[in-house]
Order: sequence, then C-alpha cells, then structure tokens
Amino acid sequence: MQILRSLVSWISRGSDLLLRLVLSGLVAGLVYVLGRQVLTRYLFNFSEYWTEELARYFLIWMTFLGGALAVRRRAHISMGLAVMHLKGATAEWVRRLKDLCVAVFAAVMLMAGGSYVQVAMEQRTPVTQIPVGLIYLPIPLAGGLMLLFLLEQALAGPAIPSQAKAE
Repeated sequence: MQILRSLVSWISRGSDLLLRLVLSGLVAGLVYVLGRQVLTRYLFNFSEYWTEELARYFLIWMTFLGGALAVRRRAHISMGLAVMHLKGATAEWVRRLKDLCVAVFAAVMLMAGGSYVQVAMEQRTPVTQIPVGLIYLPIPLAGGLMLLFLLEQALAGPAIPSQAKAE
C-alpha cells in the first residue's frame, strides 16, 4: 500500500507542476491575445478576427484545468460552513461523501468528454480552423486529473484540520 501511495503522490506532484506551467502559459497567452486585440482596435481602428476566438479557447482550457488544480488543493467551494461545525467522524464522513460526489462527476467528465473529443475531431472552428476536439480536450483531461488527485487524497487518509476548515 505504501508503494501505491508513493507512486500516486509522485504522479500527482508532477501533474501539479505541469498543470501550473500550462495554466501560466495559458494566462500569458490570454493576456497577449486580448492585449493585441485591444491595441489593434484602438490604435489601428481594426480588429483581428482570430483573437476573440482564441481567447475563448484559452479561457475554456483554463477553466477545466484550473478546476482540476483546485481539486488537488481542496480549494473548491463546498460545504465548508456546515463541515466546520461538525466534529470527528461526522466531519470526515461528510468530506468523504463530498469527495465521492466529485469523483462521480469527474468520471462522467472523463467518459463523456472523451466521447465528445472523438466525435468533434472531424469538425473545425470557424475562424482559426482548429479541430473542435482540441477545444473539448480539457474536459476528459481535467476529469482524469481530478480522479488522480482524489485518489491521492483518499490514500493519504483524513484531511488535516486546516484543510478541512478551508473546504
């Protein structure tokens, strides 16, 4: 069991680092694209047609991948107020029930998102001609990462008090 816990923890830490790097790149890309759109619109009195579409796709990727990172850090909005007033085994039971609900949702994201990606790979976006499946790709990626992070938390045991209060 210790080997599995160590392996899952190692993969989770690497995924966390990679997620933070990808999210940083997406934020930088979004700032660049939107800055370029504003500058061209107000300085040159025209708007580049591709910037709006690309900014939307960056935001989609940031939303789903950021959600996965929030699961890893137990930063999602949840029943924090109710759980803070519970003690001992009851608080732990409610936290595990919440984790189970998130795991079911993540599994649906993984399965349904994977289907959407496969179906949409043949379609192209109107302006940039990017395969639509690439726009849907963060859905199953985030679902899989959420499941990985929830597994890591389940193997680690009960949450420490500061994490339980933050939820």
